[in-house]
Amino acid sequence: MAASVRALIAGLVAGGVAALAQAAELVVEWAPLAARVEAYQIDRRVDDPGEEWKPLARVGGDATRFTDRSASAGVRYCYRVRGLRGYQMSPPSPPLCNVASEAVAAVAEAAEPAPEPPPTPPPPRGEDREVKAIRRPPPAYPPGAQLQGISGWVKLRFTVTAQGATRDIQVVGAEPPGVFDQAALDAAQRFVYAPRLENGVAVDRPNVETEITFTWIDRGGILTTDGRPRAPR
Repeated sequence: MAASVRALIAGLVAGGVAALAQAAELVVEWAPLAARVEAYQIDRRVDDPGEEWKPLARVGGDATRFTDRSASAGVRYCYRVRGLRGYQMSPPSPPLCNVASEAVAAVAEAAEPAPEPPPTPPPPRGEDREVKAIRRPPPAYPPGAQLQGISGWVKLRFTVTAQGATRDIQVVGAEPPGVFDQAALDAAQRFVYAPRLENGVAVDRPNVETEITFTWIDRGGILTTDGRPRAPR
């Protein structure tokens, strides 16, 4: 009887999955999947849509048969089979339902394991670059300091924006104090920079520091600011 049933199943489900009843146990048989798998997982539930599927057993990738000896006679069970490969799991087969006391075959197609996703390519890497001065107009020499022949310097700190402008300008040091501060602040507002790049994207660069020097050379009447000479106005 068992041999004839197996022959019948083989004829019905070549390449598929079958569940057949034998006394108070149920046998699940399937043909090997075309794709290589490492294991098969068999899930079971009582034939009731309100019941949840529960893992019943896991067998090797070369297995084609599993016997459920925990079945109770007269109870209708449903089974499904899934192929496993690494962390991949195929979609489950349609439910294969049978009663443990009946020799009736249920047939379903076994789903192929889900294909392995291609590796995620690394994100493109753009250029990294610090800020670079493009235009730094010299400051206007304060008339009072010019008349008195006073020289000095002012140290500034500011943010270079992603657009290359300056903001949040503040004086962090000066000599002599208060003489050249405003002239340096006015000049820094007109500075233009190539902005900082992070992975090819322009971003704000805080805490940029620079020092502006004011030097009055009486001989020859040459005025220099920020280390670059220019004729006095």
